[in-house]
Amino acid sequence: MNCAECDRLRIEFDRIVRLNSEVLCEYSAAVLMYDQETVASLLTALHEVELLRAEARIRLAFHEETHSREIVMIARQ
Repeated sequence: MNCAECDRLRIEFDRIVRLNSEVLCEYSAAVLMYDQETVASLLTALHEVELLRAEARIRLAFHEETHSREIVMIARQ
């Protein structure tokens, strides 16, 4: 099934996952460099992007579920 909304949500989720990876790499580098100021600021950013990632995954899963319900409704007809 080709769905523009699924595609959009997957692209959004992938973008946020990449952003999460980038922030996590920067955070890890700051930890290794004992850069406490950067660690503190990136920790906040990391928490925020992790929330965005979780929300994007929920939106995608919820939308994908609508397709499952559509299939069940069609099968019952």
